[in-house]
Amino acid sequence: MSPENCPKCNGTIQPLSMTLCWFPFFLRCSHCNVKLKLKSYRVLALTAVAYIALMIVSIMLVPFVRSYGLGILLGVFGWYVVYYYAARYMLNKDNLQLLE
Repeated sequence: MSPENCPKCNGTIQPLSMTLCWFPFFLRCSHCNVKLKLKSYRVLALTAVAYIALMIVSIMLVPFVRSYGLGILLGVFGWYVVYYYAARYMLNKDNLQLLE
């Protein structure tokens, strides 16, 4: 079983499925439509805090970003890249729990 598989049906869970949920802690498998929950939110919390700190520092200290107003553009596109790679660890089979 690969790290990003549903514990019930063994279908692949895409990182985008977490993005489209109301809360990033609860998601559904697109194959069997079972509700899943993340057991640990540490990776999501640490990633968000570190990324926000990095963005604040880069917007304040990098003159190129400040002079051309690239802070929001860099922040949004950068977050999708960071989130996609962090989702691999969040969607680990040991971190998913079935909700009945």
